Order: sequence, then C-alpha cells, then structure tokens
Amino acid sequence: MEKLKSEVDVVKKRIEKRNELLKKRARVLQENGGSVDYIDVLLGSESFGDFISRVSAVSTIVGGADRDLLMQHEADKKAKEEKETKVQNKLTGVNQALEELKNLRAQLQKQVDEKNLLMQTLKDQEKEFNEEAVGLEEQASILADQKNAAQAQQQEIEKAGATEEVPPVTSGSFMRPAKGPVTSHFGYRETFERGHYGIDIGKRGESVPVVAAASGKVIRAYHSSSFGNAVFIRHNVEGQTWVTVYAHLESYSVSSGQSINKGQQLGYIGNTGRSFGAHLHFELHKGDWKGKSSAVNPESYIKF
Repeated sequence: MEKLKSEVDVVKKRIEKRNELLKKRARVLQENGGSVDYIDVLLGSESFGDFISRVSAVSTIVGGADRDLLMQHEADKKAKEEKETKVQNKLTGVNQALEELKNLRAQLQKQVDEKNLLMQTLKDQEKEFNEEAVGLEEQASILADQKNAAQAQQQEIEKAGATEEVPPVTSGSFMRPAKGPVTSHFGYRETFERGHYGIDIGKRGESVPVVAAASGKVIRAYHSSSFGNAVFIRHNVEGQTWVTVYAHLESYSVSSGQSINKGQQLGYIGNTGRSFGAHLHFELHKGDWKGKSSAVNPESYIKF
C-alpha cells in the first residue's frame, strides 16, 4: 500500500505539472484564437501553394503535440485511478482481515474463559473429592497385601487342621469398632453429591480407642494421603471372607500381617488424611476388598 501510494504521488505530480502546461497552452490559444501567424508563414512562402502546405504542416505539428500531451495526461489520470483503486481494495482487504482477527480474538477469549471455568470446576471437584477415595496405585498395593494376608490365614488354618474358631461375641459376628454417635451413614450424601461407602463415628472424648470389629489378620496398617492413618483387616467369619477398614486414626498399634482378636485395640480415633473433623471412617466389605464395589452397609450387620 505504501509503494502504491508513492506511485500515486508521482503520477499526481506529473498530472499537476501537465495541468500547468495545458493551462498555459489554453491561454495562448485563447489569446490568438488558436490561429497561426499567417503573415510570417506567407512571407516565407514562395507561392500560394507553398503557403497552403506551410499552414497545413504547422497545424498538423501543433495539433499533434496537443494530442500527445492530452493522451499522456489521460493515461496518467487512468493510471492514478487504477492505483488508487488498488490502494482502496487493499485497504478494504486489510480492514476485513482486521475484523476477522477481532472475531478470532473474541473466539479465543471465549475459549480461554471456558477453559478457565472448566479448570476452576475441576479444582472445586478435586477439593470436594471423597476423603475416603483410594488411588489406583494404593489399591494395587492394598490388594497385594490382602493376598499375602489371605495366604497367611490359609496356612494358619491348614496348620491348625480346622476352620478358624470364631471368638465368642456378645451380639452378631461383628462388634462396634468404637464408641460414639454415627455422624454420617452409608450411601449417597447430598451435601457432597457423591456416595459414602462406610459410616462415620464421631469422636466424643479426648482419646477414643478403636478396636477390631472381628478377629482376623491385618492386611495393611499405613498412612494414606486420603485415609490418613488406616488399618485394613481380613476376617473369616463362618467360612465367609470379610474386610473391615478403619480410617483417619490418630495413631495405630498394629502392623501388616499381624493376627488380631475381636475387640483388640488397634488405634485411636483421629483427624488424619482428608478428613473434616475428628472421626472414625469405618467400612465393611463382603468378600475380598475391591474398593467401593465390595462395600456393604455396616449398619445392616452391626448394631450401632
């Protein structure tokens, strides 16, 4: 566009100079009527026929020069218009491109806003994630420890030559793991808009002990980023395999692979891991532990 504008300026200057020349030419023609000085021509003529020839030649020369001048003038004017049209077309194209760029920027900003909203939503969801959630790597580790505990239990049963004796119980196959009120039940919780795969027992007292709900073998006793201090116990109750989970413990006093009796203390209620207040998160799984899919409602088997 700058190059075309420079070319237009050059043509304009030529047109302006030629306009001055044409104005002078017009004034000359206006002053003498456009006629030739016949006396000078006649004085230089040898005959009337020569006079006629001279007049014709002078008129042709003068007329031709004017025509060439006018033709150049028209050509420059046409070139000027064409270049100005090109400039205008390019300017129109640039404006269209700018408008498209504005639209693209608006679309990009909209996408950025949507992305930011999505990221914020994901952050909010992550913040409210189930405090009892267990990662895949952690699940694999628990399953491996559970397998080892099952094999150890089987070896003990085979060594004893009989099915493991169920210790005497006061009520049912399982007992309460800790004293205190049930503060959150099994199932869907509207507050968090997700499932709860155990029950929560609130802490009432400075140090509230947690005991094994039934006899069994400790699958795992460890610290989890979600469960906090947690203990998993595998039970064999009348031939049925069960797994109990005790989470958010302040501390635990058992270790992986250890045999434990019903009612034996394994730790204290605490507020470790992803927990919102001191409580015991207690889960009961029918069969081997398979995450939330094997969880059952503890209140269906234990009187709280």
